[in-house]
Amino acid sequence: MRMTVKLPSAHRRASVSLFRTAGWLESVFDIRLRPHDLSAQQVRVLSMLVAKGDEGLTVGELREGMTDPNSNISRLLNKLMDKGHIAKVRQSDDQRVVRIQLTPQGRDACERAQQALTAEEAVWSRLTAAEAETLADLLDRLRG
Repeated sequence: MRMTVKLPSAHRRASVSLFRTAGWLESVFDIRLRPHDLSAQQVRVLSMLVAKGDEGLTVGELREGMTDPNSNISRLLNKLMDKGHIAKVRQSDDQRVVRIQLTPQGRDACERAQQALTAEEAVWSRLTAAEAETLADLLDRLRG
């Protein structure tokens, strides 16, 4: 049964709805990813690394790309490294800079996870493509 609470404004209702939907979507993804021993956040890291290519990303760049800016990126990276999905590589011209690179095993894990997430299409089928575009545009605008 759905509990309905009267909120003081449309903006507040939108905020609450965003938080609830984000949590719900992440739990849907986590359930689909559980058999692959990955979380939605771990797949986000792997996906960013796939998109970047062989160059990899710094820890700071990965942190910026996370959906939760407060996520413990160091812990996430350590778990992915323990699984053999990523490697930390020091930059040759500046040893202080550490780049995170995807391993072949990490690329395979990301591909399997993406296939498992095709079930998300059922979630998104509730919106037309135009509605999904509008939603994405509005969320981008909200973030500035």
